[in-house]
Amino acid sequence: MCKLSNLLLPIFILSLLFVFSCNRVKTIVKDTANPTVDYAKQGYVKGLVEEVTLDGCNWMISLKDSADKRIEPDVWEPGYQVQGLQVWIKYEVQNRLSICMAGQTVHIVDIKKR
Repeated sequence: MCKLSNLLLPIFILSLLFVFSCNRVKTIVKDTANPTVDYAKQGYVKGLVEEVTLDGCNWMISLKDSADKRIEPDVWEPGYQVQGLQVWIKYEVQNRLSICMAGQTVHIVDIKKR
């Protein structure tokens, strides 16, 4: 009995490690913008996803409608967190504190890959 439990414990731990490590895989972005839609007229702005090396944040979006404006989304899908990804984004400004403090804090209403 002791030999069996000594064997099962490492197998159980390895199984748990495998299951939880699989959750870190990024999802593929499937929500691509329709080329026939004028997103600018619908309140979207062009953005560029950037990986930043600041304490407290890893990803921001540079807006192409204004010079050097960067926004810090509160929650967004990891599939959009790709360096250089061009997006259409509709957002709402939030007045909340941020550890990053490198851009306007926002809530993403909608985001689409350009």
